[in-house]
Amino acid sequence: MKRIYKTFRFAYETRFWISSLQSKYDEELQKEIANGLEVQTDTDFEEKNNALFKAIAFTFTLNITIGSILDKAIAETKDFSEKEWKALATEAEIQKNNIDNVKFKDATPSVYLRQTTYEELEKLQLKLRGDMPRLPKKTYIIKLAVFYLYKKEFC
Repeated sequence: MKRIYKTFRFAYETRFWISSLQSKYDEELQKEIANGLEVQTDTDFEEKNNALFKAIAFTFTLNITIGSILDKAIAETKDFSEKEWKALATEAEIQKNNIDNVKFKDATPSVYLRQTTYEELEKLQLKLRGDMPRLPKKTYIIKLAVFYLYKKEFC
């Protein structure tokens, strides 16, 4: 799967939700690693490939990144109806008032995400445009998709 770098300017609430999700998913990942996830992955790969790979030392880096969270968020929301997106937008606007915006400032990270995720973002822009003169911003769609994940995990 091809990945690309893109830069997005996230609002403080998006940054807060992403940070919360990263912490939660990282904690879950560390538990899986403690239960032998790395060894299992190494063994599975070695067993499924030819003899050449048995001579290779594998080093796996397992990270929860902004890009991986965006990949998951977009994948889970890409089939939402316009009505579901509007309801999500309304709820996100209410929930953002519960966040301490002093701690989480706007951020402009360079995100490494799947190219298919970026293409889905572009499709969602067209889908959610409706009768508006301009396309909704990708960061707005990301904000709502990440909020959906946050709501699913924490509320």
